Amino acid sequence: MSHTESLFVSDGEDDEKIQYGQQEVRGEKKNLGDINRHQQDDNLEGLLNEHTMEETEVFVHGSHSEFVKIIDKSRRAFSFSTDSTRAFQNSMKKPRDDCKNKCVRFRATAYAIWILLFKHHGIAPGKGGLFCYFFAFSTLIALDIILLTSMFLHIFSPMSNLRSVGIPFLFIYPGIAVLAPFCGALGCILGSPALLRTQSSMNAACVLVNYPATLFMQLIVSDEPVYVCVVFALILNKTALSFYGAKVRQHLINPTFATNQSKF
Repeated sequence: MSHTESLFVSDGEDDEKIQYGQQEVRGEKKNLGDINRHQQDDNLEGLLNEHTMEETEVFVHGSHSEFVKIIDKSRRAFSFSTDSTRAFQNSMKKPRDDCKNKCVRFRATAYAIWILLFKHHGIAPGKGGLFCYFFAFSTLIALDIILLTSMFLHIFSPMSNLRSVGIPFLFIYPGIAVLAPFCGALGCILGSPALLRTQSSMNAACVLVNYPATLFMQLIVSDEPVYVCVVFALILNKTALSFYGAKVRQHLINPTFATNQSKF
């Protein structure tokens, strides 16, 4: 029983009546202060040292027991005492520049970029701009097909270009550079959000992988500048397609969005 009470009660807690957030220190309200990593308070280093914790056996709902490390109230969850706040502030100051934290930060950055580029986000357009979005999207689809045709003729005329520029353009992600525009055109004709989502994923893969590899190969073989500009135009065109395509796709998924929003 004594071990269980140590989870919830610490010496002097009943006498402590602190309302953190209403106290004033030197004329200012308390807060977390300036969080500055690499600068820890010397008198709080012991709070973060697990070697000072006492390991105690705790029975969970009478079914099984676990060994946990317990120290004073400053390390308890949901505590709003001064000690716990100072311990939390000191933990925020800990330097996080070792290899483990860099790997976690890199993984978070990569996942954020993947969400930004490949997840299908968007909001349906309002009543006023619906025609403009449809017109811009159809124009960009037509321009995409024209640029693809120009690049396609360059790859197969002469055939030697197929072994240099054609490999990264057509075969790194096989066929998506050709399928994406026609998938978008078919999605426009049928009004299919699923086809437009497929086109958006293909466009993202082209912009991230196929087109940069094609540009790199064009620089190696000293390709004609006009076709280098065509690849850049494809990148810009697919970027605009991503924006307008999200608007059109969300409208097809929920055509009454603008009407319901105005009512709310």
